[in-house]
Amino acid sequence: MFNTDQLQKHLFDTSIEGSQFLTTRIANDAYGNAQYIGKAAPGAAESAPAWMIQKIIYDVGKNPSSIIFANSKANFDQVWEDRESLSYG
Repeated sequence: MFNTDQLQKHLFDTSIEGSQFLTTRIANDAYGNAQYIGKAAPGAAESAPAWMIQKIIYDVGKNPSSIIFANSKANFDQVWEDRESLSYG
């Protein structure tokens, strides 16, 4: 298994195979479309800086067109509760 220190330091694979070991949160917009995806170690509080957060961007046809990271980095150092106020790129 792994611990939070390993997750923070990316000492193991967190790709599709490794993501099965992560807690996932999905927040929807007013229309029910997934807008934010968050992943963290199991047991991480939503108020803890332990999340990797992504934002889904939709085109004018309301189709997902890209997924971007909070602060333009795939780091597990964001707070899930702050997802709407973060910068994405």
